[in-house]
Amino acid sequence: MNQIELTEKEKSLHELALKCNFKNDFEENQKSLDALLDLTESLIAREAIPKNRLKYFLDRDFQHGRTKLSRKEVFESNGTKGKQIFRHPNFIKYVDYFINGANVPSDLYDVAKSIFESNNYQDDAIEKIFDYLKLRNYISKERYERNKFADEIFKLSVDLGFDSQNCIYIRKRIMKQI
Repeated sequence: MNQIELTEKEKSLHELALKCNFKNDFEENQKSLDALLDLTESLIAREAIPKNRLKYFLDRDFQHGRTKLSRKEVFESNGTKGKQIFRHPNFIKYVDYFINGANVPSDLYDVAKSIFESNNYQDDAIEKIFDYLKLRNYISKERYERNKFADEIFKLSVDLGFDSQNCIYIRKRIMKQI
């Protein structure tokens, strides 16, 4: 779909970083977190992370939760600053998004991208994407699954280049579906 190209070294680092698990021993996790730091620094140095995906992490406007802080600022408010953010276990999910984009089916990605590119107005495009989600029964009735899906659609909207208001709007619409 919309995965960024990784160098061979980055592929190895990514694989090792994903092994971080609290069931592992301390040393194994430290190696995984070191790999996460090295991977992130490499992606930043190569400017490989798409700008829209960086907005998801850095821009307060793309925060849909109760907090008015960016995702980066949340780390900082909890005492994790600078490069230590890139070694934090909770940062793994952000690197995964930076690399792979939103976790949605490829047909959904293709349709959403086509709708976005063929509409002059973002409001119209976001409504058409929502209608497609309803038509294809993508929206789960179960709240936990719906929440995860809404987050992925939010990320997809960010990835495609929608402004923050439309990204938040479609997520809220999905969450209100019963």
